[in-house]
Amino acid sequence: MMKEFYSIQLSNTGNPILKFNEEEKIREERVSIWKQEEKVVICQLFPTGTIVLTNFRLIFILPSTAHQPQPIGWALDLKLILFAEDCAKMFSTSTRTRLRFTDP
Repeated sequence: MMKEFYSIQLSNTGNPILKFNEEEKIREERVSIWKQEEKVVICQLFPTGTIVLTNFRLIFILPSTAHQPQPIGWALDLKLILFAEDCAKMFSTSTRTRLRFTDP
């Protein structure tokens, strides 16, 4: 797992517990996160889940499954992102965004 992501606590309903003054901006379901170096996909970091963008963090929520009865939350602080690039192709059914990070 990428060192930039850390586990977070979720509410009983599976929503992220937000920090003081943190606001949810966007929520998107059926999202996967992949690790890529240059143009080569290295591995899938997270299977399909829900992504939540707040004013402080990018939060990824893995849904509950038969093997995992509770959803799990992972977060990334936005201050670590140096660069974001929209990599979607015209007429593509999936959106791709590339993020580059600072060294922690």
